[in-house]
Amino acid sequence: MSAHEGARLMSSLSIVVSRPRGGMPETAFRGMAEKISAAVGEEIPFAIVSHLYDADPQGPVFQFLRELPGDLLILAPLYPRATHLVLRANGLDVELGDILNQAAARDAAAPAAGHRIAWCLDYRDFLNVHELAEHVRQFVRARSNAAAPVGPDPAPMATQWRIIEEDTRPRWYPVIDTEKCTQCYECINFCLFGVFDVDPSQLVFVAQPDACRPGCPACARVCPQGAIVFPLYSDPVIAGANGKGSGNGHGGAQFSPLTLLNPSIPPIGDYGQSPRTQAEAERQRHVSGSSAGRETASGNAQSGKTEAGKTEVPRQPPSPPDFPELDRWVDELDSWDP
Repeated sequence: MSAHEGARLMSSLSIVVSRPRGGMPETAFRGMAEKISAAVGEEIPFAIVSHLYDADPQGPVFQFLRELPGDLLILAPLYPRATHLVLRANGLDVELGDILNQAAARDAAAPAAGHRIAWCLDYRDFLNVHELAEHVRQFVRARSNAAAPVGPDPAPMATQWRIIEEDTRPRWYPVIDTEKCTQCYECINFCLFGVFDVDPSQLVFVAQPDACRPGCPACARVCPQGAIVFPLYSDPVIAGANGKGSGNGHGGAQFSPLTLLNPSIPPIGDYGQSPRTQAEAERQRHVSGSSAGRETASGNAQSGKTEAGKTEVPRQPPSPPDFPELDRWVDELDSWDP
């Protein structure tokens, strides 16, 4: 690819909206997507995908994102850092852009050669769709005003939505912040389930993500650098909030309808305990749960009975809580005119 072609490619932008795992009515989600699409105009390629964290790395969602040209504006029910790490863990070589920094948006007109940028936004941080759509519109406008045309405009991908659905299942696995990881191998030594390993360069990676016990964040607690993130955990720091308790700094993450409707795993253990003590208790709990499951399966086999799914007793996410003001939020979708 020539420098000219690379500059033209990287000046493009696509908007991708990740579905929530559950709890948000389809009408509300579609209304949110329609308002965002209307706010930025038909010239910006727009796509809806299944929940990013649950998507298979070789499935249609990540295949689509890997093949999508140019930079990405990702709207997902995850902290921005967590969204970026999920993208990286599933094969997208993208840098994380600071969507709150308008100067950074303007500078995106001339990114480093060969690098894609993912601008990530946690849509749970917004109390209403008007605020969310306006924020997206301002970002796109700032970026578009700064992007000088380079040769002929590339042919648009499509003026209509792309909807990439995938038959997903709830997943639970860690993602590693490689910029923070110091290769101390604490995670490898602590985890008993074979989740982590080292590559030929002796760098830690998640070798068996689906071997992780659902609901267990123990390795994140023992990591001295905070380099391990579980995007759906309820503790903001472990979920990737950069230790600030809020992904984007809007201050609405704890009260937004979208936040309260996001199914997450509640913390386990006593907050008066040290992280190491909590981690050891969590690890033992999941080891005991797996052992109990194996004993149940063994007993059923001896008695001539078999039951699928009884080899382990994973902890599953609770049902999302009801939100009494959701109807008002949906009404705001109907009344807002971009």
